[in-house]
Amino acid sequence: MAQEKIVQTAGRTQLGEFAPEFAHLNDDILFGEVWSRNDLLSLRDRSLVTLTSLISQGITDSSLTYHLQEAKKNGITRTEISEIITHIAFYAGWPKAWAAFRQAKDVWAEDTSADDAKARFQQEMIFPIGEPNTAYAKYFTGNSYLARISDEQVPIANVTFEPGCRNNWHIHHATKGGGQMLIGVAGRGWKHWHGAAADSWFAHLAFEISGENASNEWLEPVTDEEYGKVLVAYFSATGVTAQVAQTVADATGGEVYAIIPAKPYTDADLDWRDKQSRSSVEMNDPKARPALGGKRLDVSEYDVVFIGYPIWWDQAPRIINTFIESHDLKGKTVIPFATSGGSTISGSVATLKRSYPALEWKEGRLLNRADEKTVRTWIERLGITIEA
Repeated sequence: MAQEKIVQTAGRTQLGEFAPEFAHLNDDILFGEVWSRNDLLSLRDRSLVTLTSLISQGITDSSLTYHLQEAKKNGITRTEISEIITHIAFYAGWPKAWAAFRQAKDVWAEDTSADDAKARFQQEMIFPIGEPNTAYAKYFTGNSYLARISDEQVPIANVTFEPGCRNNWHIHHATKGGGQMLIGVAGRGWKHWHGAAADSWFAHLAFEISGENASNEWLEPVTDEEYGKVLVAYFSATGVTAQVAQTVADATGGEVYAIIPAKPYTDADLDWRDKQSRSSVEMNDPKARPALGGKRLDVSEYDVVFIGYPIWWDQAPRIINTFIESHDLKGKTVIPFATSGGSTISGSVATLKRSYPALEWKEGRLLNRADEKTVRTWIERLGITIEA
């Protein structure tokens, strides 16, 4: 097996001036030489050894997150990492495994197949999904399925829509009677046409109503603008989350909105080592609600709302609570994302869900240094349709 040279710059980037010799040992020796001897021990096996060592020591900072990400790149699958950490638990301890699982779950969050989603949706309803609706495919955006329930007396069919699927605008004509009666049976539909929400499968029973001279006139497709708009709202204290938010907007076609505090944060405000700093005081007070500045936002026109933030003390900054409580997000799909130097997103998302249980939350993700392809894959795995 040919040797693959590993190039690492994290040491010099973060510690080059403060600890140049350590940075050299990290970048040039550990990664440049030891990790690069992958002709003797594969990158996959080196990842396995490294993860075992870190988890066994109870190290769950940014280094574990990095090596979990590298393990995934080196071919370790979601099933394998689950089995690996479970095995380690018996030798290193249950609490250490729990902590590692929290980070591994974020790293492998996107690895869920569309077939699994379809199978789960079938379990939610008693009516069959049926076969691909090829006969009417030209009148649909996305994939739909059709299952005939009855052809006797009143014709009944179960129509199932994948996330983001909808049919064209249409008119039911009849001189008397006619048309359809629809009854939703599973999932979540979207507004007033036949179709699924962007993040949910949907199925309805269609009852054909008898009528005289009945016909159906198919019209133009429902456009993306009519279907639903995306908002990417974010708070960024240092500019890191702002960059990630722009990547999310580029991947989704969403509109970017900066959550700006009425009083900007200074470097002293952000000093987490100072217990009297503004950020420390706010994060120690669950009721703190920093005032919002910037332009007013009308969220009524948006259907999917991404909310991005840096992780502070394993939580979302309190200004995120201010934003959520200042805008009516009910009925919208809310998707959190975050940046962090060492924490996972799990703790902050759990707190937000407990604080605002009426909102339609999707699983969040840590997006440190994520590119547009990674973001698109994550969103599509959530079951949200993104138009190219």
